[in-house]
Amino acid sequence: MLPSIQVDGKLTTVHTDEMTLWFSYTTLVAFRLGAEKVVQKNEWSVTTAKHLNQIDKGDVANRVDGPTFARKWKELTGNKPVPQGLLG
Repeated sequence: MLPSIQVDGKLTTVHTDEMTLWFSYTTLVAFRLGAEKVVQKNEWSVTTAKHLNQIDKGDVANRVDGPTFARKWKELTGNKPVPQGLLG
């Protein structure tokens, strides 16, 4: 099945059969695989902060730093590379 893509300004959500990916501009900032959602701490801009709040309803305490985000991605996806610039 082809992924479905929702675009809301500079926030793009990609739904596939197995996961959901959230991109702020062209950077992967959050993903859900099964019941687990991983959201990265804001290291970018005010706009990305707004996107992260849309994704996790402002649950800042559960956001992870960049290295933890990459590690969780690899653990949950079986070591697939993190999509970067997928939409750019």
